[in-house]
Order: sequence, then C-alpha cells, then structure tokens
Amino acid sequence: MQRSNRGTDRTKRSGELSRLVGYQLHLVDLIALEDARDALAARQTTPATVTAMFFIRDQPGCDQTTVGRLLSINRSSAMKLIDRLESRGFVERSEGRDRRSNGLYLTAAGSRFLSEVVVLLRRSDAALCASLDSSERAELLRLLKKILAGAELKKQKPSAA
Repeated sequence: MQRSNRGTDRTKRSGELSRLVGYQLHLVDLIALEDARDALAARQTTPATVTAMFFIRDQPGCDQTTVGRLLSINRSSAMKLIDRLESRGFVERSEGRDRRSNGLYLTAAGSRFLSEVVVLLRRSDAALCASLDSSERAELLRLLKKILAGAELKKQKPSAA
C-alpha cells in the first residue's frame, strides 16, 4: 500500500501536539483510514460502507437513521448509502419496528462480501502494526479499548456545569 506523501513526515513533528494522545491517535487514524481505503478500493467499497454493513449484520432490523448516526452522516447520505448497498444485493429492507421505518438486514451476498473484505482489512491492519510484536499489539488494543470505554462513559454522564 503506497501512502501519499502529503505534508511533512508525521513522525518527526515535535512540540506540544506530539505529546497529546488524542493528536497521536488522530495521526494514526488518518494513516489507517488511507490504508483501509486503498485496500478496499479494488472491491469498490469504503471503510464507512463496511462499517455500516457490520453494524447491520450485528444489529439486524436496525433502521437507516441509526446507521446514519453511527457514521455521523445526515439522513440523505444514509439513505444513499443504504440504496447503494441494496442495489448491490448486500442489504434488504424489510418491515421495521414501526410502520414509518424499514428494518435493514444483511443478505447472504452481503455476508460473503464482508468475509472477503475483512481479509483485506486484516492485511492492512497488519501492515499498519508491523512495527509492533504480538504482545505490543495486544497491549495497544487493550489500551485503545480502555480509552474508548472511558470516552463513551464520559459522553453518557451529564457534565457538571
């Protein structure tokens, strides 16, 4: 995977930003997403589309508004995404939780497609983490999950203002 050479070498930056965990996570996220996009391009899909498909698989019957919220996209964009997935035969709309919404379900073709693209994403992920040994990779995942859980918990609690 050829990474673009936009800007300066990110690893050589110093100063206040280089000591901020959030900033370092952001830089890694930019690289990870670029690598994932490159890996998925041959299958004519994107990381966001794959994320939506996994969510639909794991939450059968969810609606497109919920998928849109997950991806932080507006209703119109969510509808277009689901329309594309439906036209490719990966998702079907069926009766939803009420008469105003459709439930979304991953089809067998969608499930097969996810099985194929997850292999590409694992390769991309392995390349991203090539400088880590297996115990470092496991520790990084553990710490990232801990940060995520703490951030989600913080969002759920009303702020004391």
